[in-house]
Amino acid sequence: MIGILILFLIQCVAIGVCSVFGWTDIHPDLVTIQMIGFTSILLIYIFAKKTNNKLMFGLLTMGYAARVGIMFIDIYGSSLFTVLHSGDDTERFYIRSVEYYEGNYSHFTTYYPYIIKDIYEIFGKNRLIAQYVNILCWVGVVFVVLAACKLFHVKEKCVIFIMAYLALLPNYICISSILLRESIMIFLDTWGFYLCLKWMKKKLFISLIMAFVVTFPAIILHSASIGLWIGFALIYAFWDVGTQRFAFQAKTIFVLLLGIAAIILLNFSSYRNLIMAYLPTNLSIESITSKEFAAGDSDYLMNIQVNNGVELIFWTIIRMFFFVFSPLPGSTTSLKYIFAFIVDSVPTAVIIFLTIKDAYYNKKGKYVFAAYAVCLIVIGIFAWGVSNAGTAMRHRSLIVGVFAIAYCMANEKKLIPVKIVDETKAAEE
Repeated sequence: MIGILILFLIQCVAIGVCSVFGWTDIHPDLVTIQMIGFTSILLIYIFAKKTNNKLMFGLLTMGYAARVGIMFIDIYGSSLFTVLHSGDDTERFYIRSVEYYEGNYSHFTTYYPYIIKDIYEIFGKNRLIAQYVNILCWVGVVFVVLAACKLFHVKEKCVIFIMAYLALLPNYICISSILLRESIMIFLDTWGFYLCLKWMKKKLFISLIMAFVVTFPAIILHSASIGLWIGFALIYAFWDVGTQRFAFQAKTIFVLLLGIAAIILLNFSSYRNLIMAYLPTNLSIESITSKEFAAGDSDYLMNIQVNNGVELIFWTIIRMFFFVFSPLPGSTTSLKYIFAFIVDSVPTAVIIFLTIKDAYYNKKGKYVFAAYAVCLIVIGIFAWGVSNAGTAMRHRSLIVGVFAIAYCMANEKKLIPVKIVDETKAAEE
């Protein structure tokens, strides 16, 4: 461990020296590659220490190596191979971040290019380090889910399964390796939900406060993450930490009214565009359902006419289903989307099915209900904002960490209480 710490300190000193002498601007990629090398050694060591199972260690190492490989392909081999989800949005983020860094552009689009620009301030104009940060966010998700497994005393075989899911899910590998904001948001959303769980299970109110705090940057990056705040508020309103169950309490009405008032005030405040930019200003059937979409090769449920509240509820449920499981068989003839169905839609369906089945069998429904309540709120927000399978795959990854934690909670071990034996009486017998 001391050797690793020394290696890490050498790494920090090397980066500092490169930054002082301006080498991060002259040779940014070389500086970053040596940093990635040092960090990789450190992470592999941590994987080995955090896992007492060779298979789990191998899965995490494979997941990390796959992401580093995809990152290099995306940056240096994009002319030969296009990584899933890489294209217009990633290039737009990169161009805008460079313009911000060089001071040639002042118009605001989204906060993600500013984050990339801040990374450039430390490491120079270096796309490689910006994408590597997204890989580190995946590492953060892994550590948070492992912490949830420890909190719920999850069986080892289930921990291995969920690590395989997080490490090898192709859609998540791509999203956490390219220049998209989703990887940062997945980490923050997963961490925030874990903190909410700590309050539910350990009665640590500070954890609930921190759940709201750590998810705030995710909301700034994309306002649909406000679904987590709504979920946390509902969990707080109905969860009784004393009896460890959901119940209608004295605080329930107060919290619900306070939440409604906060949303109304926020909608008319100067901070609305900061937190609710992607949400309609006035809630009505037309404002929810009238978003225009550019036609693509994997569209679904386009041009739906909704005339009343009953139809709105019906189509919202249908669109939520499509958002979670698209691309569905028959909705597209493209081979790449048929492949996407096999490697992403099917694993998503499997993890949801296993979670519900195990929660029922192990009687852990109350915790899984909390996780899925949060997921359904986020999915409900996205339901009318997305009508394309590719976009749905990208955005539903925001709750991949919550799905993983839900599976862990459904497989909590039953702890056998230790019986205290009277040694004197035992000796006499």
